[in-house]
Order: sequence, then C-alpha cells, then structure tokens
Amino acid sequence: MAQPIGSPEPPAQAPAESVHESAQSDLELKFRRRDLLFLLPAMLAMYGLYQGIQQVLLPGHVESIDSAAKVDNLAILSVVSSVAATIALPLGGALSDRTRSRFGRRAPWLAVTAVMCAGLAVAMGLMTTLLGLAIVYGALWFAMNWYQGVVYAVIPDRIPERLRGTASSLVGLALPLGTLVFVNVVSRTTRELGYAILGIAVVVGTVLLLVGAPDRAVTGTGTAAAPKAERRAWSARLVAPFASFRNRDFTLVFLSRIMFFFGLFAVSTYLYYIFTDYIGMENVPMDTPEKAVGLAASVITVSQVITVAVVGWVVDRYDRRKLAVGLSSLGLAVGFAIPLIWPTWGGMLAYAAVYGAASGVYFAVDLALMSLVLPSTGDEGRDLGLLAIATSVPSAFAPVVSAQLLRLFHSYASLFVFGIVAAVAGAALVLAVRKVR
Repeated sequence: MAQPIGSPEPPAQAPAESVHESAQSDLELKFRRRDLLFLLPAMLAMYGLYQGIQQVLLPGHVESIDSAAKVDNLAILSVVSSVAATIALPLGGALSDRTRSRFGRRAPWLAVTAVMCAGLAVAMGLMTTLLGLAIVYGALWFAMNWYQGVVYAVIPDRIPERLRGTASSLVGLALPLGTLVFVNVVSRTTRELGYAILGIAVVVGTVLLLVGAPDRAVTGTGTAAAPKAERRAWSARLVAPFASFRNRDFTLVFLSRIMFFFGLFAVSTYLYYIFTDYIGMENVPMDTPEKAVGLAASVITVSQVITVAVVGWVVDRYDRRKLAVGLSSLGLAVGFAIPLIWPTWGGMLAYAAVYGAASGVYFAVDLALMSLVLPSTGDEGRDLGLLAIATSVPSAFAPVVSAQLLRLFHSYASLFVFGIVAAVAGAALVLAVRKVR
C-alpha cells in the first residue's frame, strides 16, 4: 500500500549480508587487537635484550677485558654482530614466508630462535676473552635478528592497512618500555644475571605471543596471498632478494633508515663512554656510569612513551606517515645539537628528552611506513627483513666511523656533529617518497 503524503518512511531494513559482514568485521577487529596485545611483550623483550646489552652490559664487559682498547674493541664487536644481523634479518623473514605447518608460518621460527637466544645470552655472560665474547655475541645477534625478521612479518600478516599506524605505534612502545625496564634492571644486577634475565624475558614474551595469539595454520604450497599462477619457487626468491630495490620508494625508505640509524648509533653506542670521558663522572650525580645511562634511558623512555601514545592515532587520522618520519629525523638532529653546545649533565638530560620525543615519533610510524612501501605480496617477511638491514648495517659501521672520528678529532663532540648530518640526510630522503603521504 502507498504511504500517505507526509507520513514518515518506514525504517530501512539492513540486508542480512550487511549485518553478517558487520559482525564479521567486529569479530576480525577483536582478533586484530588481541594479536597486537600479545605481540607487545614479545617485542618488548626483544628490544630489551638489544638495549640492555648494547647500552649497559656490553660496554662494561668490553672495558673489563681491556680498558685501554675499549673503543676499538667495541667497534670490532659491533661489526661482528651486525654482519650476523644483516644475514639473519632477511633470511629469517624469507624462510618464514615459505614455511608451511599446522602451527603457522611464523610460530615455529619464533619458538626455536627464542630458546636459542636464551641459551646464548647466558653463555655471553660467562665469556672472559674478547674472542669468546665476539663468537657468542655474533651468534646471539644472528638468532635475535632472525627472530626479529620473523616477528616483524606478523604486522602485515594480521593487521589491515587502515590500522597499521596504530599497530606501529603500539609496537613502537616496545622500544622505550623495553629500554626503561631492562636497562634499569641490568644496570642494578651482576653482569651474568643481567644477561640471563634478558634471555629468559625473550622466551617468556614469545610464549605469551604463541599461546595468546596463535599463528594460523598454513598448509599446501604457495602463499595465501598470491595467486597460484604468480607463485615462484621459494629458492628463487631467496637467491634474488634484492630485486625489491628496483622500487623507488622502497629504496628511498631503506636509505633514509640507514642515515637515521647511522646518526642514532654513532652516539648511542658510545653513551656509556660519553658519560665517563666527555661529560666526566665527577660532573654526574651518580656513582657509576651504568646508573647514569639508566637514568638517561628513563628520561628517553618517558619522552618516547608520551609521543608514541599520541602519534600513531594522529597519523592514522590524517594519513601523514612520511611527514611524521621526516620531522622526527630533523628532531633527532636538534637533540644531537644540545650536548654539542651544552656538554653538561643538564645538557645530557635535555638531549635525552628531545632524543626521546623525536625517536618516539619515528618508532611510532616507522613500521607502518615500511609496510606501505613493500613492492610485492607474499614476500612481506623477506622485504621487511631487507628494510630492517638498514638498522643492522649502521649498528655495525657507525661505531667504526665513531672510533675513527674520535681518533681524528679526539672529542666526542665529533659524534654529535656526525649525528646531525646523518639525521638531516635521512629526513631529506624520506620526504622524497611519492607513494606515502
């Protein structure tokens, strides 16, 4: 029957398909949030191991073996570990891309490498020679970076593009929180216990991830994301991984990350010695350099957490990931300028606050930006591993560059100048990306 003129229209009935799709979407979102919740402790433990060893345990360990050659020996160890990392990052991601098991693609590798990391971390604390330390440190970094290459791939596996800024922001919290917790813990324990705590934490974080957000079973051949006609043998993908660099934006993001982390590691690797030899422990209200590094790390963490908590949501809302990364690189340059001009305890705290804010913005958006410039579907783990090499290469060679700068200029001020130049170059490169705003 026709409705009388002026009478209200009856409420429209949503199609059954629409209601069903909405319910599915809500359920999917619930699982995505659960994935992120349980991904956080695994990432926190991973970054905690990295920072606890690099900022506190390793510098003191190296100094106890040969105090006179500590700068050069630390640079040598950085090269050894980073060569291992450069191999492990893309290899771990690529092999997990090809893995087929009822436990999923990523879970078997995460479990195995987590246990390896725990054992190697305990062994590292027992080393009393530079050679032994180099061997175990290199093996530990190989296992931990294999783990990182796999765990990074969980984001594009499970998180849709519209939520990757938020996901990247949440994962970005792992770095400052891991640093805050584990740097302060290991700075207040014996060296052997500190290494053991870091290794055990990786196992605990991995168990939480695998039990709380289990991987999806993957069986058969090929990848779930690529049509059968487009699949290639996994061995061919392993021997030709660098084809991704034919993509302009992928290459620009890679180079930008190299410059950002060159600046970051040139300074942060020698933070322990900056307090002892540049600021001077007599000018620091702490009785040990470990505690000075721990307090600086706490300031960095608070600053990072504040920015990370806000930036991911803002970036998702306004879709400005490239701009956020570029501005964070420039902010890092400003942070490096502070102790260059003001080489005091107060200057180091101000540096820590600005460094924390700038790096917090970067880490909140970095993973989302990387996931959006991946050139091919089905190779996410491999390509994210390649982009992660832009972290391991600087961590290897930045200490070598820093050691040469110290030998040439006899001042830690040269490290801050180098950091400024590298950070500005990183900003220029990322702002040239076209695909992402």
